[in-house]
Amino acid sequence: MHIRTKLSLLFTALTGAILLLFSLFIYFDAESDREQEFFRSLVKEAVTKANLILDAKVDPETLQTIYMENREILREVEVAIYDVDFNLLYHDAIEIDIVKETEEMINEIVQEGEISFTQNGWQVVGVLFHYEDEPFVITAASFDELGFRKLNRLRNTLFFGWVAAIGIFYFIGVFFSRHALLPFARVNKKINEITATNLDLRLEQGSTKDELAQLTANFNAMLDRLENSFSSQKDFIHAISHEIRTPLAAIIAEIELGLEKEEIGKKSQKMLNRILRDARQLSDLTTDLMDLAKSNYDSSQLSRKEVRLDEILLDARTRVKNIYPAARLNILIDEKLAENQDPVIFGNEYLLGIAFFNLMENACKFSEDADCAMGMILEDNQLVISFKDNGPGIPAEEMDLIFDPFYRGSSSSGASGSGIGLSLVKKIVDLHHGSIEVLSDSESKGTKFLLYFPLGIDHTRVELG
Repeated sequence: MHIRTKLSLLFTALTGAILLLFSLFIYFDAESDREQEFFRSLVKEAVTKANLILDAKVDPETLQTIYMENREILREVEVAIYDVDFNLLYHDAIEIDIVKETEEMINEIVQEGEISFTQNGWQVVGVLFHYEDEPFVITAASFDELGFRKLNRLRNTLFFGWVAAIGIFYFIGVFFSRHALLPFARVNKKINEITATNLDLRLEQGSTKDELAQLTANFNAMLDRLENSFSSQKDFIHAISHEIRTPLAAIIAEIELGLEKEEIGKKSQKMLNRILRDARQLSDLTTDLMDLAKSNYDSSQLSRKEVRLDEILLDARTRVKNIYPAARLNILIDEKLAENQDPVIFGNEYLLGIAFFNLMENACKFSEDADCAMGMILEDNQLVISFKDNGPGIPAEEMDLIFDPFYRGSSSSGASGSGIGLSLVKKIVDLHHGSIEVLSDSESKGTKFLLYFPLGIDHTRVELG
């Protein structure tokens, strides 16, 4: 989920929650006001009817008739009048008797002066009324249909208004979050333009002193450090290429020339062979370090084109054969692949050759018979290349470590090497959007490397790595 959407949703949730609390406050305040207002109106109705009976001497039957005829239409107030000894003096409809007064209720009204409560949705009041210095108890009850109707209308208005406001708040949040994050989008776009080849680019800090300006300044400072680091790395690689490899090549050539002379003794010859072996190992280490450094370059700097993996595999086989003439390097290509699909991907021929060469050479090093069986098949729109040796295998506890630079497993103690080869293979496969799988069992002997390269990806448009 984009941060812009998150901010919009957060803004909507906060404002929606505030508006909901405000709506609930209005609703419950209106409900309380309705209840109190209706209780007051019941008291007025009760006192008015008591005056009609006690003071105006209106016929009780007339009032009862009016109540019975109008109670369903006008929701008339049901009134009852008692003396303080719980003797009923008047009742609008004794056969209905919504309140069902008790002696305890009458006594409570006499003591409190006025009580009010709700009974089955009907509101009831009881008041102590004095007429000519004589106390009477009046009860009145009615259902506030009009008040509840207004309250329901208010509730619906608040609810639908709240829902509409949520939608409005969301779009407002989207607009303002987009406007607020626009400077970050510009910075992000500029960052995407910065690669290892143009580390001299810098972000525009602007004239403000806000958090974004501080972030930009810190990022530019980080770029300064990275540029210095990359420059040092390139200088180091340049030094290896020109200052170390050239003298090493000269040393190796001089030693080989010295070994051809017949007049040197066996002791000197043995010493020169050891020096030659160490010099070649140092040269191989230098080459591996250079290749490892190249694999860490910006992938957009790598030259890419359509390459046939079978041809690269055969070329690497030839190079290994020159080093291990007695090695058995068999390649089996699936017939279906040969007939229906060219083993072609977009990639870097040089780096792929290094990966294949290292896997073949490792197989020859660790197999007693210098045997490496290779295969190429098409599986799930992927080219799968396998390298199988007959070596001692890799212990299960070392499986997660074999691709670490300079790591040498327990089974490689008797073989020469720098410990860089497999880590270099892993980087090269990753650069080509592939994956690598290792199958090995130290008990049954032998290790199998499976390299997966996806087809159908245009690497000319997608950066490697």
